Formats: sequence, C-alpha cells, structure tokens
Amino acid sequence: MNYGILNRPMIVVLVVFYGLMTAPAVSLAAEGDALIDKATDLKLEAKNFDDLEEVAKLCEEALAKGVSDDNKEFAVQLLAGTLLERANQMSRAILGERPDNRWPSIRKLIMEDMGRILKHDAKHVDALLLQARLQLLPGGQAQLALDSVETVLNELEDDDPRLAEAYLVQASLQKEPEQRLASLNKALDVDPEHSDARQQRAFINLGLKNFEDAIKDLETILETDAENMTVAVALAEALVQSDKFDDAIAVVDGIIKVRPKNSAGYELKAELYLTAEKFDEAIEQLNKAIEINPKSVSGLLTRARLLIIKGETEDAKKDIGRVQQLQPNSPQALLLLSAVYEQEEKYGDAARLLEQLLEFNPANTQLRMQLAMNYSMGDFHDAAIGEFSKVIRQDPKNWLAKYSRADTYLNVGKHKEAIADYEAALEINREYDNLLNNLAWVLSTSPVDDVRDGKRAVELALKACEVSNYEKPHILSTLAAAYAESGDFKNAVKWAKKAVEIGREDIQEQLEHELKSYSKKKPWRENKGDDAESKEKPKIDRSKLKTL
Repeated sequence: MNYGILNRPMIVVLVVFYGLMTAPAVSLAAEGDALIDKATDLKLEAKNFDDLEEVAKLCEEALAKGVSDDNKEFAVQLLAGTLLERANQMSRAILGERPDNRWPSIRKLIMEDMGRILKHDAKHVDALLLQARLQLLPGGQAQLALDSVETVLNELEDDDPRLAEAYLVQASLQKEPEQRLASLNKALDVDPEHSDARQQRAFINLGLKNFEDAIKDLETILETDAENMTVAVALAEALVQSDKFDDAIAVVDGIIKVRPKNSAGYELKAELYLTAEKFDEAIEQLNKAIEINPKSVSGLLTRARLLIIKGETEDAKKDIGRVQQLQPNSPQALLLLSAVYEQEEKYGDAARLLEQLLEFNPANTQLRMQLAMNYSMGDFHDAAIGEFSKVIRQDPKNWLAKYSRADTYLNVGKHKEAIADYEAALEINREYDNLLNNLAWVLSTSPVDDVRDGKRAVELALKACEVSNYEKPHILSTLAAAYAESGDFKNAVKWAKKAVEIGREDIQEQLEHELKSYSKKKPWRENKGDDAESKEKPKIDRSKLKTL
C-alpha cells in the first residue's frame, strides 16, 4: 500500500476525526475569551470591591476554561491588576501610621488575593512585594517575607524603582544593624529620594552612635519635610550628642517658626535645656507651651519635675494637681508627688504613694528601692529592711539594695547583719566610696567586740580615701577611727585634724569630739541602735485604689 497517497474516503475520515478532537478546545477558548471581554467591560465600570471581585472571578473562570494564546497574558494581567487595586486600597488601612484594629482579618483577605495572583504568576513582583510587607506586621511569617523579597530582587532589573521598596523590606527583616544599613544603602542608591529608607538609616545610625551620618540624613529629610517632628526631635538629639547644643536649639527654633501655635516645639526646646541642666530656660519654654496648651500633660509633668529640682514644691504641687484633674491616678503624677513629699521630708506620705504604685507594678525593683529608701529615711526601719529584702530576692546582684539594707541594719544596731550585707555589696562593687567607708566605720567603731577589725578597717578606709581623692571629711574621719582601733593614735589624730579642717559646719562638733577622743588615746565607739525606734509602717486604703 502506498502511504504517501490517501484515497478520498480516508481523507474524509481523518477530517471528521480531527474536527471532533479540536472542536471542544476551540469552543472553550472562545468561551474563555468571551469571559475576558466581559471582565474587561466590567472593570471599566467597576465602582466598588464587589465589582472588582466579579472581574477577578470572570478572569479566573476564563483561565480555568482556557483562553487563546493572545489573551492569556492579558487575562493574568487583568486578574492581577484588579486584585492589586483592591488590595492596595485595603492595605492603606493597615500599613499606615495608625493601623485599623481589624488589621489581622484585613491582612488575611489581602493575602488570599495575593495567593490568587501568584497561582497564575508565581513571580509577580507587585504581589510578592505586598505579600512581604504584610508579613512584617506582628505575627507575620518572616521566612515567607524573605523568600518573596529574594524572588523580587532576582526578577527586577537594576534600574527598576521597585528595587528600593524591596531593599527597604529586606532591611526590616535583617537582625543585625549593619546588615540593615547595607540594605538601606542599596535602596537609596536606587532611589535617593526615598524618605522612609533615609529615615530608617538615620535612626539605625543614631542607635549605633554614628551621629554625623545620622545628622546628614535627618537634615536632608527636613529640607523637604520641615514639619516632620519625629525627624526634628531625632536631629536635635543627635546634635546634642555631638556637643552641638546651639545647633540643636536652632533646629527646634525652626520648628517653632513653622508651627508657632503648636506647644510641642516649646516642650522639645525645654527638654534640650533640661539636658543641659539649664532649668530656668527650660521652665520658660514650658510656660509658653502650657500657655498655648493648658491641658498638656507632658508639659505640666516636666515643669513639675523641674520645680521639684529647684525646690519650689508648692508650685510643683499645683502642676501635679492639674495633671490629676486631667488624668486621675496618673502614675507619673503620683511618682512626682512622692518626690515632693520626699523633699518635704514627709517620708510616710511618699511611701504611701509608692505603695499604691507598686500595687500595679510589683516587679518594678527601681520603684521598690525608692519605697525602701523612704521607709529608711522616715525611720520605718523594719518596713525598709523588708522592702530591701524583696529587691534582693528579685535582683540578687543589686549591690545598692544590699548596701542600703546594711545601712538600715546599722541604724537599728544590728552590726553583724550590717557587716554581712556590706561585704556582699562589696563583692559586686569595690569602688563606691561610701560603701567602703561605712564598712570601715562599723569595723572601727562597733561596741560589739568580736565585730571590730582595725587592720581591715584601715585597708577599707584608705581605699575609700583614694577613691574620693582624700576630699571628703566624713571619710577622713573614718580613716582616723580605723587607725585608732588599730592602736595607731598618731595617724588617728593626724587624719581627724584634717577632717576638722575641711568639714562642714554642721558636722564640726562631731568631728571635734572624735579628735579629742583620739588625743586621749581612746578609740571611738558608736551604736546608732541605742536610740533607734522603728515606726509602724504607714497604711494605705486599698479600697480606694483604682487601675492606673
């Protein structure tokens, strides 16, 4: 049989056969193309998210049925463009400065749409970028974000402006500041005008104390965004850290010039003066801020703090009272009021407020230390020892708590307990002059015979004098007492005289008594516990406590 020549019946059979095989595909492609046409028309008239969803569904249905080769790329583009239009609108609610409270559910919806795009185009740059940005939010998948960014970086050409956004996302995913800087540098190489990248780079350099680099970036941002308070504050801080105080003031003056009716500029200027310990100038700026905004809690609190420093407690109380009217039970106001009471030597009142604050923050060791100090200064010795002990249990390496508890033990005549705490504190801090001094003092002057140790007392007192440059009379007095306890009355008299020479008027009488004792070859003895009486711990009315 000759296979090169087909007879007519055979041709007819083949034509019919191939027609039957290709007709459905052609029909489906035509149907898919028709759906794309319909989707295109609907997209032009789309007015809301529901319309966009209908366009996307038509595209997906068309792609599922099949479209002609000419239409396939367009169909994917139409699907992606439609879903991205909706996603970009929704993402504004969760990627801005004030995210919508519903951001987790919004992110989920957007991620589903990005998945629909990536199903048909796994390397769609815009979808991958948005997906990566969404994963930067709390609870996001860091690895998914990294993978998405890596794909984008591999896909884009060197001159594509979207590279800057990709590097910005990459920087956010880096753990080390140097790695983040490298990514941000690349972002700014692509787009030197990218303010977010420049701002992030500036803040990283601030954290690394690269102040000059930070200053350059922050100044560049302010050239085009003069009212950016966040950047202005950072720039002022960087300038202060670089010992350019006048330049920092000039930056803030620029803010005030642009926004003269905004209290924030004056408050910032006050903070700068506060940093420089120019308290009167700081108060002057706060007065202006509060005149503009009488309800500025931050301004009132800062002014109250400065007034306390200046000893103007009555005026400080007025500001604290105004804060309490605006924000009842403000923790900051209570803390400042406790400082007022402390300055007025109303230690029990201060302690009551600190107890109230600790009701809501019991793990705050700094606050508990302050409470213990007030108890100690107010002669609530038992309460003070109890609070110092709590601090030590919370923080076993807290040498200050051990030192302070030792002082309190000494005040109630418990010399052995005091020495044990001084020694424990000394294991942690061997350079604090008053710690060295107080241990040397009790080892020199305790009436308890088996506690005293003249030789060690001299060693400690000499170290305390060395640390304090032999300039503190009470430490010279301790050195004299240590020599007296060790039997070296010549040196005891020598250092007691020096203590008298440089001593303040309020301690002269005590120092002279010690000198007379050594002149008679008598060591000094002291037991504060003979006259000590621990007051009962002040009580707070817990029924009036409210959530702070």
